[in-house]
Amino acid sequence: MVRSPINVVKINFDGALFVNKGESGIGIVARDSAGSCLAWLSHCLPKCLSLELVKAMAAREALSMAQRLHWRRIILEGDCLPLIQKLQSWREDHSATGPITSDIFQLLLFSILLPALLLDVLATQ
Repeated sequence: MVRSPINVVKINFDGALFVNKGESGIGIVARDSAGSCLAWLSHCLPKCLSLELVKAMAAREALSMAQRLHWRRIILEGDCLPLIQKLQSWREDHSATGPITSDIFQLLLFSILLPALLLDVLATQ
């Protein structure tokens, strides 16, 4: 685990499809620069059509958590490269994740997060 810089909260998000159960889920863990867990959550969701869509929902929830907890400096970290690239580009998204990435952009524009938001990609192995 790579720790975040001092005074920066690293929020890792992920999503999963549970095909046998017909469900999906999201998980979020926020850690401080010492690696201590500040907050976490997990939710079961109705089945989604794609893993990228579930991961986009997790990213949106991670940013909502940061906003609720008044974290000003964050690193948002996930393993879905196409989603991270969409978020870093700030371009309109016409794919299935478009409505969710639009929500994320709105969260960023109307929150305290915008000046300090850092987006990072967790390398998958």
